[in-house]
Amino acid sequence: GAAYLPIGLRIDGNPETIRKAADAGIQDVVVELPANGTGWKAAFEALEARQMRYVLAINSLAPGARGVAVDPAAYRVNGVTARKDLRVRIPGALSSFGVLALRQDGSVGKTYRFDVEDGWLRSEIAPGNELEHALLLFPRMRSQQQPDFWEGLDEHRDRLLIALRANPPGPGLRAILNPLGELMPPPSGSGRFVPESEYFRFELRGYLQSKYRNLDTVLRAWSTSASQVDSWEKLARLVPLWSGSRGIPQMWDPVSGELVPCDSRRSTVWTDIGEVLAMAAAKRTQRLAAALRQAADVPVIQDWHGWTPLVERQDPVFQGIGIRTRGSAPAEVLATASRAASTVYRWPIKGLLAATDVEVATGENAPRDISNLYEDLVGLGA
Repeated sequence: GAAYLPIGLRIDGNPETIRKAADAGIQDVVVELPANGTGWKAAFEALEARQMRYVLAINSLAPGARGVAVDPAAYRVNGVTARKDLRVRIPGALSSFGVLALRQDGSVGKTYRFDVEDGWLRSEIAPGNELEHALLLFPRMRSQQQPDFWEGLDEHRDRLLIALRANPPGPGLRAILNPLGELMPPPSGSGRFVPESEYFRFELRGYLQSKYRNLDTVLRAWSTSASQVDSWEKLARLVPLWSGSRGIPQMWDPVSGELVPCDSRRSTVWTDIGEVLAMAAAKRTQRLAAALRQAADVPVIQDWHGWTPLVERQDPVFQGIGIRTRGSAPAEVLATASRAASTVYRWPIKGLLAATDVEVATGENAPRDISNLYEDLVGLGA
């Protein structure tokens, strides 16, 4: 009959760490474990033996989507006026499409397909004249910011459910945190990403057919012509080669290698791609969360990492949001906490707001009394 307001530690799932927490009088923990089930059995046994209450946090990285990174501001080589030997570092890239464009007006001179080995692009380029060119690179890689909501999420879900069935938690489990794994913050710049999954292209094609009804209408919305795009299949695999104000007003077909010109200032292509990504994220994560709730019968919550389409929804995917605070002063901590709280407050349903990771400064910047910090977090609704 008493209010349950746990204050505890965020720890790894090592049984020795769990023992130390219990010996220090801690009864509530957020315990971090990987999605593949490694260490689950020993961790759950250690927690249940000490009658601790715990939140299971998946700390392995979320599966990243494979596709084309479109960030002309970052991936470029300027000042090309003559034959040039390239040696460009692109960590994680598998290969790269390259466009040698005239710096003056952005017109395309040559296109290339580069191999990337061990994160290094090594090749040779040569402009057709001595005017200044820029080489724009569009690497094919596995994204750290864009989760794979298609094949990668299917494998991730299966691993999690198998781990839960093989290592059933006890009655001390209170929630599952970060079911997708650790998500990287969205990029701060204008870079974008186009997945190459055939399932993504299938969903994009279906979305465009439903929204625009016929090919001519979507071509007008994308500000391009029908002379080079004669099917929904080709339309759904085009990659825009601009982001924000940088890049060139062309779309690239990675299958045929063709460039399709368009008006990048009027085109809605990035809006449509973003809508499909948001819908895929919500639909697939909702299924994952429902499967985990059915298997473990606890709320599924997600640490807040930005105002992303995954959490900013009127039909919430999760049952709650986790607050991860940062800062050396209470005001700084509250600034980060209030952003997560604002998301839950806008939901049409009541959601759990849990302070899952409160980082308190140490050393000279350590506050003399942190009790006010906890009162402020509780005042926010945590």
